[in-house]
Amino acid sequence: MVDLNGDPIPPNLYFQNDQITLADQLNVDRLSRAIHLRNFSMSQYRERLIFLNFLPISSERLAAEGIRSSLLMSRLKALQLIADVWW
Repeated sequence: MVDLNGDPIPPNLYFQNDQITLADQLNVDRLSRAIHLRNFSMSQYRERLIFLNFLPISSERLAAEGIRSSLLMSRLKALQLIADVWW
């Protein structure tokens, strides 16, 4: 993300901005994770571990909906980044 001058916006400034709705923050959080996972799945390092940052509210929602049936899990499976036997 960039500002009107084309300068990068640090993630902490975006996610701590009271003018950005929670819905927008969650959508950017999910989209960022989806992009990172897609890129990782196509990289030479796909057999290694990846660390993903989550907004705290995203983690809470993921726990509430159940990891096995989550959109995140379906993405991981679709990108063949996780084996069914792990879960």
